[in-house]
Amino acid sequence: DNSQFVAELAQFSNLEQTVGINDRLDALALQTQGLQNSNIVDMVGSKATVRGSMVTAAGSGAPVPVRFTLDGDADKVSIAIADLNGKVVRRIDLGDRKNGLTNITWDGKSDAGLVQPAGTYTVAVTAKKGEKSVSVTQETSGKVKSVSFDKGYPVLQLDNGVAVPVADLLRIE
Repeated sequence: DNSQFVAELAQFSNLEQTVGINDRLDALALQTQGLQNSNIVDMVGSKATVRGSMVTAAGSGAPVPVRFTLDGDADKVSIAIADLNGKVVRRIDLGDRKNGLTNITWDGKSDAGLVQPAGTYTVAVTAKKGEKSVSVTQETSGKVKSVSFDKGYPVLQLDNGVAVPVADLLRIE
């Protein structure tokens, strides 16, 4: 039947056009990803603040910034700073803190008052309201040394030893 044949030809034509549109959209997506990757590479050398729990001490007793955000008020906030071997070198009791961003400094010393060697340290913040835990988001800053794409998404490598996906980037200075 001629009318059925014409209808099938129209369907094939629509299908061919749809495939062509999909191919062009795929090419556009690749170009956009390339532009995004180029912009991310431009971050190398910049100071970045990311979600993370590592800080770098200079080994001189200079203050080390520690930043975290509480998702609610807490009546007991404490910090444990550990070396790369996992040994806790300093415990800091902050008492109660309000919801939001908290900036403190660690003096780079152990509980015994000894200046800790230069290096990367892990900061663990715990917060409680009564017996309930309060959610904590930690931040760390460092200079972006490199960007890698081998995991299928961009990963920032900071000079303090932290490697984080670009999705954890909070700000660039």
